[in-house]
Amino acid sequence: MSHAPLLTVDELPPAVRAVSGAIHRLVFPSQGATSTVAIIEAERGRIVVKRARGPQWTVWLADEHHVLRALESTALPVPHALAFVEQDSAGEPQSWLLMSHLPGEPIGAALAQMTDPRQRAVLLESWGTTLRTIHTTPVPPA
Repeated sequence: MSHAPLLTVDELPPAVRAVSGAIHRLVFPSQGATSTVAIIEAERGRIVVKRARGPQWTVWLADEHHVLRALESTALPVPHALAFVEQDSAGEPQSWLLMSHLPGEPIGAALAQMTDPRQRAVLLESWGTTLRTIHTTPVPPA
């Protein structure tokens, strides 16, 4: 059974396509419940796009955009917010957040692939260092 795509290139607003350049394909990672996420493989590299629909979710995505912009001044490894687009689609609010792609995988998946205890220890130490950085980073001004 074939499923309809979560998002098509034709649905992307012109402002999103202007940032990405020519789009080669969309890749869909595991999805959450508040927005549709796609990795755009395009002329200008890999870019992440999130689309939210409906009043509650578009407000949340706008908040995420503001938080990412504020965190850019910190040492935290966060994606760079490239664009935020708000629009109306058939009477329903819709918003799009475009951000840089940060490669990686969930720590559980990485640990499951490792058999060497020393490699696992190095990964866990690195993860702990990142968590410490998150917890000790002062909240940036809004």
